Amino acid sequence: MRQGTLSLNVETFALEELFAILAKGRKAFDAKHQTLDVCPTTAWVKADKALTLFMINTLMENARKYTPEGGRVEVKAVETDAYVEISVTDNGRGLSEADVDRIVNEKVYDPATIGLDGTDADEELRRNKGSGFGLMNCKGIIEKYRKTNELFRVCLFAVESRPGKGSRFYFRLPRGLRRGLVCLIGVLGVCLSGGCSPSQSGAKPESEDAALSYYDAHLELAAAYADSAYYANVYREHRLALAYADSVVCYLNRHYAEKASRPDVFMSLRGAGDAAEILWWNERFDTDYHVILDVRNEAAVAALAVKDWDTYQYNNTAYTYLYKLLSRDTSLEKYCVKMEHSSANRVVSIILCVALLLVFLVGYYWLYFRHRMLYRFNLEQMLQVSQQMLRTSMNSMEAGDDWQTVWKNLLREAFADMNDWLPMHTWGLTVFREEKHRMEPVFYPFLPAYTNLSHWVDECFATRVSLSSDDGCVGCFPLYTEDEAQCLGVFVVQAERKLRPEETLLLELMARYVSILLMNNTIRVGQTFRDLELMHDDKARARREEATLHIQNMVLDNCLSTIKHETLYYPNRIKQIADRLLGGLPYEEEVRQVKAMEELVSYYKDVFTLLSSCAVRQLEDVTFRRQSVAVSELVAWAVKYVKRKNKKSSFVLDLQVQACDARLTGDKVLLAFLMENLLEAAYAVPEEGRLCLQVEEDEAFIRFSFIDERRSLSQEELNELFYPSLERMKGSDGRLAGTEYLVCKQIIREHDEYTGRRGCRINAGPAPGGGFTVWFTLPCVSKRERV
Repeated sequence: MRQGTLSLNVETFALEELFAILAKGRKAFDAKHQTLDVCPTTAWVKADKALTLFMINTLMENARKYTPEGGRVEVKAVETDAYVEISVTDNGRGLSEADVDRIVNEKVYDPATIGLDGTDADEELRRNKGSGFGLMNCKGIIEKYRKTNELFRVCLFAVESRPGKGSRFYFRLPRGLRRGLVCLIGVLGVCLSGGCSPSQSGAKPESEDAALSYYDAHLELAAAYADSAYYANVYREHRLALAYADSVVCYLNRHYAEKASRPDVFMSLRGAGDAAEILWWNERFDTDYHVILDVRNEAAVAALAVKDWDTYQYNNTAYTYLYKLLSRDTSLEKYCVKMEHSSANRVVSIILCVALLLVFLVGYYWLYFRHRMLYRFNLEQMLQVSQQMLRTSMNSMEAGDDWQTVWKNLLREAFADMNDWLPMHTWGLTVFREEKHRMEPVFYPFLPAYTNLSHWVDECFATRVSLSSDDGCVGCFPLYTEDEAQCLGVFVVQAERKLRPEETLLLELMARYVSILLMNNTIRVGQTFRDLELMHDDKARARREEATLHIQNMVLDNCLSTIKHETLYYPNRIKQIADRLLGGLPYEEEVRQVKAMEELVSYYKDVFTLLSSCAVRQLEDVTFRRQSVAVSELVAWAVKYVKRKNKKSSFVLDLQVQACDARLTGDKVLLAFLMENLLEAAYAVPEEGRLCLQVEEDEAFIRFSFIDERRSLSQEELNELFYPSLERMKGSDGRLAGTEYLVCKQIIREHDEYTGRRGCRINAGPAPGGGFTVWFTLPCVSKRERV
């Protein structure tokens, strides 16, 4: 038996021998108060004796396990013409049809569920259940038998069971011949062979297939006669055993004569010197030496019994010699040689390992560790230089010096530390000034004495790639912004010797730090000052525009009042004159009235035209700006505004947006101001939470829904949001507060009036998921406007 493989040792034996062995296990059944009944039998089977014992024992163990106390287990064999059926029957719990089908037809199944279907299984039964491999192995053995030979086609494994009535497990094996028949066949074989000798070997087969069959037949007959010799000795028929042994020698000689290349030495039961099989062994002839060993042993036993001493001596010596050849360990010599080589190589291996370890340590230090430490020391020196530059720049900024003075001091303070790491003549940088559109250099202690320096700097600034001079002493490194989108200038170093690759790498790192320092302490500071100046200008312009707007409003009010008062009299006067003319007047009076009405109409027209044109000119600067606005622009503006407010506020609001892809008609500035007022009203409540902005199309309008989930207001409070209330809008310092929703209402009202499409509305209500919603509608861009 090997792992994954089943080897069969087929022989003919009586079942009664196995039943006698199994009957000795009654004590296990008696311990559970069960009755074991092993029925006697005279049947003989042809199978593997050990595997047959294993199968019967497995079925008995399962029956004992599933049969309650007081039960009965029966083992019996039923003989037919072709096979012998061996069964194990119990009156235990029984199996369901599903369990029987699973055991017989499935190769792999869950054994934990077998025997529990439809029964009141107790805890002890569940705990004692096996792994299920016993029945699987029984099925596998039967399948192996069926695949071996046509004789074993009768083999079968099956189960008959009824729940509550018991089970019957049985298998079938081919029927074997009894000992008397075997002896009769042996006698007939001796008579037919007629004391055959090597010279009487039959003709060779005509083809290779026939030769193979003839070869197998010789060895099989030899093995059969060897078994007959064994049983003849067992039953003390020693002369018959010698006859069987002679037949075995005959068939072995035939096999040797047909298969050997030069058959010159043949076996015999009597002789002197070395036996023929010893020479066959030395010539490496392929035959069944175990059969030869068996026949020599049986021949020696039979000769000893009949007192044929020469035959006994010859066969016993041949048996002993061949047994030693078959049982000797051929790997011992190889093992000894291998151990000698191993012991000889162990010292060499240790020496080589020690030598390799030393070489590895030296190489590791020289090729890696030394460079690593040098790089670390250089990096520490670079960090020290960077710290010195940062301290100097901070002090210079507090002093309020210009950028060139700041960097001159910075280069001077860090020159000594930089020179300790890299001996150099000078270093500095050139910065591109956008307001002057040229490069401005700053060096310490002097400018590099190279005529092509400006060319190298311009090329490095244009290509954004590090450059070096022909002699390798001057290195130019571009200064990038943090996102590498813009080049600020060039960092220049003139060393006393040629720059090495690792020094170039560290100088590039130094250039990155210089670019960060230049961006934050020079460029951004200058931009901040310019932004402050622009803010002051914007503030002054806003004040001027506010004053101008105030004046324009006053002028417009006066113009409208003047139009009202100046034109109120004339229409009625013209109507009176017209009524007189229609009533009939003398010719002279009619001419005079017509002339008066003409002068009155002309005067009314000139006054109205003059005042209207003045009002129109005053309104041109403050008229509602109607245009097409994308919803995505308003949403992006709101998201950006929330991010900016979160940075300045002590709490954070999360704005979630769900917007459609559409465009609306309105004033972009007023709409942005509308979104700002809604967000300002939300930030007026210092509480973290989530805001939602939903934009969707609603027929000819775009509906904006602004949801604040942090707080809930009653319908009455929501209705008062868009109406002035002094009590609600009066702040703690006396100023107005909470007017954002009034401004939003006014912006929606202006859009309803000036966009040319009535239906713009704003309102508030409770939100479905909690909080409240402020929604408003704006006109969508029409198809004609899209085109």
